[in-house]
Amino acid sequence: EMKSWSRIAVNELNNVPEISLPGEPEDYEVDVDSLDEDLREKFIQLRCDEETFEFIERTVQLANNEGICLSSLWFWTTHCLRYFCSITDVNGIIDRGQMFVFSTKQAKILLNPTLSTFNSTSTPSKLLDVGAGCGEVTSRLAPFFTHVCCTDVSVPMVRRLAQKGFTATCTDQLTSETLAPLFHQLNITQEDDKYFDVISLLNVLDRCSHPLRLLGQIKKFLRPKTGRLLLAVVLPFCSFVEDGPAWSQKVPNEELTCEGIADWEEAVQVLVRDTFGAA
Repeated sequence: EMKSWSRIAVNELNNVPEISLPGEPEDYEVDVDSLDEDLREKFIQLRCDEETFEFIERTVQLANNEGICLSSLWFWTTHCLRYFCSITDVNGIIDRGQMFVFSTKQAKILLNPTLSTFNSTSTPSKLLDVGAGCGEVTSRLAPFFTHVCCTDVSVPMVRRLAQKGFTATCTDQLTSETLAPLFHQLNITQEDDKYFDVISLLNVLDRCSHPLRLLGQIKKFLRPKTGRLLLAVVLPFCSFVEDGPAWSQKVPNEELTCEGIADWEEAVQVLVRDTFGAA
């Protein structure tokens, strides 16, 4: 039986065509005219810049250069671990599944109004990356801040974050108690200092059980008046929560009204109107 499964796996790997880079970087166009006026004025179109293309190129080269033996090793290691761990834990253990949301230059464009306030104050700037994973995206935000803190629900991912030098703790909630280890490591004792200038929530909202509660908690830890939430959400919005082994998923306890809306422009308007109004 094992030999049969091995032959199937090897045949599948042999039949996968070599991945090639696109001739030109891909752009995702938005029908800006269909957005509400307020969103239309705030909308910023980002393009595939040099750093983004380099990530794509590096990923493609890695996939093509691994070879059948290493690919088989990853396949069976992942397959076995998934019986006991969530896919996020598996990626943390074998150091795979890196995510790319934006380049450093693109992050600077999005954060520009907030970053300009750092120069006018002597207070150290602080970032909290919620659900930071392995820290790949965190590293693109880190250059803009004095202190960088991270949370994740996966113990293996928190270990990866610590290996990269980030102050990290394992939790699925943001409270004074759960964030205490972060403040302790930063030697922050004054209540006025326990705010973050930016809290990033990148591809997490559709993977947590209480998205509205999480947004409410984030609001409490943002610096009053100047604090900003940096949010990335995959649309159409399709939510589920990892629960134990990789194939075990459960429905979130809180459902957002943008769930399942296929049209991107409609989904983003419903998300902004209903979710952020509620939070």
